[in-house]
Amino acid sequence: MQELKIKGINKIAEIIICGVLHISVNESDGRTDFIVPTPEQRKNLKEMLCIDVKVFDKERSDNHDGE
Repeated sequence: MQELKIKGINKIAEIIICGVLHISVNESDGRTDFIVPTPEQRKNLKEMLCIDVKVFDKERSDNHDGE
C-alpha cells in the first residue's frame, strides 16, 4: 500500500479499525482538535471494539504518561 504524503502536513496518529481500515489523523488547521486517548482508553478500544490507536506525535502522547 502506497501512502500519499503532503508536504507540510504531519501525521499525528493513525486509527486502525479491525486491522483493515486505516484512518490518518493529521495536524489540524485549528478547526478541530485530536485528543489523545489515555492508555486505559486505548486498551478498552482494542479489547472491546478492535480499534488500535497509534500516536506519532511524541508531545501529545507524553501528556498521558503516568496516568
